[in-house]
Amino acid sequence: MQQDIRQLHDDQLLTEAKFVAKTERRLQARQVLLLGEIVRRRLHLREGYDSLFSYLVKELKYPKSCAYLRSTVAKAAGRYPKIIEMMERGELSLAAATVVAKHLNEKNGATLLEACAGKSKEEVEVIVAGHSKTPVIRDVIRPVGIRTETTTEPLPLAGKQPWAKSDEKGSATSLDNRTTNSATIAAAEIPVLCPPVNPKPDDVIVKVSFATNKRVTDNLAV
Repeated sequence: MQQDIRQLHDDQLLTEAKFVAKTERRLQARQVLLLGEIVRRRLHLREGYDSLFSYLVKELKYPKSCAYLRSTVAKAAGRYPKIIEMMERGELSLAAATVVAKHLNEKNGATLLEACAGKSKEEVEVIVAGHSKTPVIRDVIRPVGIRTETTTEPLPLAGKQPWAKSDEKGSATSLDNRTTNSATIAAAEIPVLCPPVNPKPDDVIVKVSFATNKRVTDNLAV
């Protein structure tokens, strides 16, 4: 088949592509019509499936996304046959029909379908929102970053620390000693030296900053 296509002239290739696209639209509309009749006769129940969606996925082997589109439009087409006609003429795609199908009722059915003729899915979303007086809400994916903060505030440590040293009088000096001369206060930056054993791309190594006295800083440097 691939070899036959490569032998086609440019005009023949373009003509056949248009023909296949037109045929595909007709087949898709035909399929929706058939599925609607299956629902009306409840044949999916006879085959052991509790819904048309399950029948499409498990019996006809459609992906779930494709099955959802077809089952939604098939059910609506049973009440509004104009959907099938518009799909055959290429005025309404399957995706656009799925959007409008959820909002059709006896009052707006004909008007809403007419307004959606020849429109893309995104345009149909706007039209439907205007009829239902609700804003258009679309799925948005935003990157989420990792925010880190540092501080130079002294840490509220209490009690004797393992690294605390005793002065000449035998009293321990710890990090919460607030009597140290301000000239000896220094900011100590301690980087995280041990990253995860199996680091991932989103792992972040941060630095922690705090204020302490010079004696503790010298001990940490060791």
